[in-house]
Amino acid sequence: MKKIIFSFKKDLTFYFILFSFLLIAFFPSCKNEEKPKEIAGVCAVLLNDDIQKNWVDKDFTKPNSNNQITTLDVIAFYNSISSEFTIYIQGVTKNGDIVPGSEIKILEGTSCSPIRSASIPQHNYYKIADLDILEKDGKLKSFNYISFTPSLYASEKYLMNFELSVVLNDRTSSMKGGTLPCPPCINCEPSCATWCTPPCPNIDSTITDSTGN
Repeated sequence: MKKIIFSFKKDLTFYFILFSFLLIAFFPSCKNEEKPKEIAGVCAVLLNDDIQKNWVDKDFTKPNSNNQITTLDVIAFYNSISSEFTIYIQGVTKNGDIVPGSEIKILEGTSCSPIRSASIPQHNYYKIADLDILEKDGKLKSFNYISFTPSLYASEKYLMNFELSVVLNDRTSSMKGGTLPCPPCINCEPSCATWCTPPCPNIDSTITDSTGN
């Protein structure tokens, strides 16, 4: 008769490996937990990783470079038929050139939509230096994401802008202020740009309202 011999040492090693596998399979990593899904009062976010990939790795935040991004350009669209609200961000260099960015992530579980009583300008600008997210050498500081929340522009209450906050990895946040809608042409990059008509400081028909008109 053949004997079946169990090795306690081998069995212990097997169960340790099995237990470790189950821990990895059923418990998400801490890094994944940091990715925002639903945060009260917040509409959309631009992740640290997206800025790193689109701009920092390509030297668009490098100081004293002609291609250095100085301004964020937030472009919002609203489709009144599908009720789809899209927010895209691109960079503007010191020379006024456009650097492609990415579509901002709308948070899951939020009813993120433009303010119905407000008109949506062509552009919303914000100086990247005022966000305080870059080191002196152009590298990113440690933070989780930038949040964008639709708001009413203080100077012109019928215009929509965005309130920006920088959220750190420990979920504490620092409110940075509101974007500058363009038009008015005085807020454009460059200021009073030739493509913004009529000339400063009037507001023109390039504004679209939240119904898509």
